[in-house]
Amino acid sequence: MAGVATNTPEGAPGSFDEAYKQAGARYGIPWEILYGLHYMETGLRDGAISSGYGTGAQGPLQFMPGTWASYGVDGNGDGSADINNAVDAIFGAANFLTAHGGVEQGLRSYGGDTQTALNAARSRGYSQ
Repeated sequence: MAGVATNTPEGAPGSFDEAYKQAGARYGIPWEILYGLHYMETGLRDGAISSGYGTGAQGPLQFMPGTWASYGVDGNGDGSADINNAVDAIFGAANFLTAHGGVEQGLRSYGGDTQTALNAARSRGYSQ
């Protein structure tokens, strides 16, 4: 699969719509849900981000390293599944949601503020 490119500076919010759409199509997850998760977790940021709560969660979609080891994906095609790369993390989140039963069950398993993720997804057109 061809990688997804973005011109987003490290740590700054950017448009990852193409990554959400490609990951959603690959894993059968509505792309708006992936947007919502990314929004909920780090405000759409990219780069090395820690939660600040001492939980050990890392990166743009706040994966625990052990969870990333199981669900991490090389979404941008650079040969490495990087927990701190937003595109890789978007694909990893889609993989996680699918492995945990899809949108509803997956969001519950993912943790965080599910309502914020759903509201953000609805702001982009998600209607379920």
